[in-house]
Amino acid sequence: MAHVDLDRIARVAASLHVRVRDMLRAGPAHSASGGEPTVNAKGDIQAWFDIEADRIAIDTLRQEFGCGVLWSEEQSEPIDLGGPGPTFVIDPVDGSTNAKRGIPCSGFALGAIPHGEPVCPEQVVFGLVGPLEPGHALAAAAGQGCYVVDESGKPIGPPCRVRPDGPLDAAMLGADWSGRLPPGAERIAAHVAHMRSFGASTRSIALVAAGSIDAHIDLRGRLTPENYLAPSRLVLEAGGLVRGHDGHPIPPVESLLDRRPFVACAGEQLLEGLIELLNMPA
Repeated sequence: MAHVDLDRIARVAASLHVRVRDMLRAGPAHSASGGEPTVNAKGDIQAWFDIEADRIAIDTLRQEFGCGVLWSEEQSEPIDLGGPGPTFVIDPVDGSTNAKRGIPCSGFALGAIPHGEPVCPEQVVFGLVGPLEPGHALAAAAGQGCYVVDESGKPIGPPCRVRPDGPLDAAMLGADWSGRLPPGAERIAAHVAHMRSFGASTRSIALVAAGSIDAHIDLRGRLTPENYLAPSRLVLEAGGLVRGHDGHPIPPVESLLDRRPFVACAGEQLLEGLIELLNMPA
């Protein structure tokens, strides 16, 4: 595996989170005038802050590292940062609709994978997810645990741990069912103690790592890698599991347009309960 400077990535990721958060708070530098709305490669309409956050991330990573490849939700193709280096996968503003409407649940996410390694959760060696409202980010490096971090990327307090594993009927699940109700959704909703939908996948998955909710599920087959790669490292370092809807590891992707069902949860008992319900005959 190629060497990755995890301390440097942690510092740059934390700095980027702060810059994007502050940009969003400050508002647009000038009022938009004319022109057709733009869309990203997934067909999502881009707000001014999506475009500006993406520009900040590209410029910063190119300046700080001068190598590697950047996969961003807002770009149709990977961006060469200047030669062989890590693969950075970012969601500059996750939960854009929340941000547009003033709902305080949107996030910045950055994951890093060593040069030449498959793009999948197990290969992510660093992940950071930070709120774009007041609050601290969570960050995790492979084998080093998951922590709340300050604005320089330094850990604050003890490591984060997922909630104790347990049965579905005592669990709180985060889920995103926007667009359509996937098969098995009604059965799951009927068997869990509590359901929540936050409108920002990176933030919801990070809540699993923080021990705030027991699991996050997205069974629509619409989730793309920038939504789950960085927070997956948080969950894994906090002692949780990351799987597909069949209970198996999520396979590598070839682009940010590759969509996957996704489950992050505290442990095997929860996972087995979810898989059993999903495989139950209608």
